[in-house]
Amino acid sequence: MIIDEVFMGGGSAQERLAAALSGVPVCGWEFSAIPTLSRPGSVLDWTGWLGWPAFKPGRVHEGVVYDLVVGGAAANAADCASAVASHLTLKG
Repeated sequence: MIIDEVFMGGGSAQERLAAALSGVPVCGWEFSAIPTLSRPGSVLDWTGWLGWPAFKPGRVHEGVVYDLVVGGAAANAADCASAVASHLTLKG
């Protein structure tokens, strides 16, 4: 099962989800945003969301523990998928 979640409450939100999934093996991944996608005027310009400028985007990562971090400006979808598959195989 894959749960796509943004922990708007940081680590405390992650703890609530972990409690709900108690007894289920969980692997937490961070998929880093590609910096150019959030530039002003782009399709993913989140600064246009109501209240988003007042919200600190880094807050979603405060206190959150990840088993794996993939993505970034140089990564492509195939490389990210390969990294996740390798991690799950090793964790297996």
